[in-house]
Parts: sequence; C-alpha cells; structure tokens
Amino acid sequence: MFFSRFIIDDIVKIFERLHPIELYNLIRTTKSIRKLLLNQEAWSIWHRSYAKHKEVPSCPSDTSYPRWTTLLFGPDDCDVSCLCTFDDLETEENIYQKCGANYAMPDFAFRAHFCESCMVYLPISPSSKCGS
Repeated sequence: MFFSRFIIDDIVKIFERLHPIELYNLIRTTKSIRKLLLNQEAWSIWHRSYAKHKEVPSCPSDTSYPRWTTLLFGPDDCDVSCLCTFDDLETEENIYQKCGANYAMPDFAFRAHFCESCMVYLPISPSSKCGS
C-alpha cells in the first residue's frame, strides 16, 4: 500500500466522519482505498460512521458493514443466482447465472435485492431454476 502509517492514521480519522454512502463511494475509487476499507481492521471506521449518522439503519450483527451499505446504497440490480440448465446436443450443462435485472427492491430479511420476477420464487434455493 502506498500510504504511510502517518497518512493512514489521518485518513482513518477523516473516514470515520463520513456518511456510510461516502464510504461506499470511496471503495469504488482506488484499489488501495478499497483494500483499506474492506479490511476487517477497518470495521471501526464503518461502526463510527454508522453511529454518527443515526438516520441510516444500523448494520445487523449477521452482516458486514460493506455488505449492508451496498444493500442500502448500492446498485438496484437483482442479486438472485439460480441454476440454469442448457441442453447442448447430448450433454446437459448446468451453470449458475445471476439475474441482474434492474429496479430490484432490497429485501432486508434476505439481505439482497430481488426483482419482481425473482420474488415469486422465494425462498430461494440452489435447486431453483430460472423461469420455472
């Protein structure tokens, strides 16, 4: 990492004052900042950021801060992965595909985004098939 220890200490102090959406946006800027903020040692940054901004729903204990922040502020693409079967001549190939549809709503119980089409198939299991 190209940051010196002194600079990292200052950056941490600044990051702790930021809104969680700003931390989310910072993760997407450089590999060094991403590595810094996704490290478990940085959870105190996330914790203080959420504590400072009471208007943001607090992170549940069974979810990481970055994952929760992505659910709240990240893209609204459907997170469903389903088993799709393709018949290719004499062989059958199974692969997992991500739905990825836009305008998916966050489901806070499942900690994921679901589009209208995939919501029909809840609860989701690895054996569910696309469109079936």
